Amino acid sequence: MIEGMFLFLVAYLVGAIPFGMVLVYFCGKGDLRKIGSGNIGATNVVRTQGKLLGVFAFLLDAVKGVGVCAVTASTMPALTVWVGLCAVLGHCFSCFLKLQGGKGVATALGIFLFLTPITGLACALIWGIVFSFSRISSLSGLLSIGCAPGVLWGIAWIGGTPIQDFLSTFWAYVCITLIVILKHRTNITRLVQGKELKFTKKCP
Repeated sequence: MIEGMFLFLVAYLVGAIPFGMVLVYFCGKGDLRKIGSGNIGATNVVRTQGKLLGVFAFLLDAVKGVGVCAVTASTMPALTVWVGLCAVLGHCFSCFLKLQGGKGVATALGIFLFLTPITGLACALIWGIVFSFSRISSLSGLLSIGCAPGVLWGIAWIGGTPIQDFLSTFWAYVCITLIVILKHRTNITRLVQGKELKFTKKCP
């Protein structure tokens, strides 16, 4: 029990590291929260600092989820998906940023790719397809992560996997999806109003 709680805490703290902010700061560009959209995620890094730094930010955010899951999988595998959830919570509600944070897409996608590669690849493909047509990062992230529980269930059903073998993972994915949706609530409002910026436009 104590070991499990320790893993949850470590996963949260690792997830809470704002890599986008760290990269931008050490490149001498200042506080990312005061640049562009003010978000600490890879999208704002790309918009304001360029693609290369943005890709690094995305990969580091994804690796947070992969890293904590990999460590847990080798020690307490039954808790792996829930440790991943804690990493997403840390990224979205960072204790280092007064419970502010990113939107959770990169970290969630890293977790999906590690735990259920086919589901992760399907989500990445959905992101790519939606983005290629819409050029709206928030819409792509919402739809790709939002589809994860359904994709997981569908793949398990096609493969004849007993429900009890993936039910814990399914509910953890549902929780991750809800967190991502919560963090995108202002984006959803702008999407409904037709005011969400496309990726080709700079943030004000």
